[in-house]
Amino acid sequence: MNGRTKSDQQGQAHESLVWNVWPDVGRRLNLSKTTTWKMINTGAIPSIRLGRRRVVPKAALDALLSKGWEPR
Repeated sequence: MNGRTKSDQQGQAHESLVWNVWPDVGRRLNLSKTTTWKMINTGAIPSIRLGRRRVVPKAALDALLSKGWEPR
């Protein structure tokens, strides 16, 4: 899943609730892949595990961006 809109079987559009750590979140925050994963591992970017995947909830990313996110 990523933050882009997808169509379901009925043809209705819906937005994902989670973003993949890389490339979706990293590129949105203008970070390299290594820096993105370091920030995930330290908790600077909130994330959750879905099965074997690590994802960032859209609400958490929106909150981070609304606080005036500045890449380090």
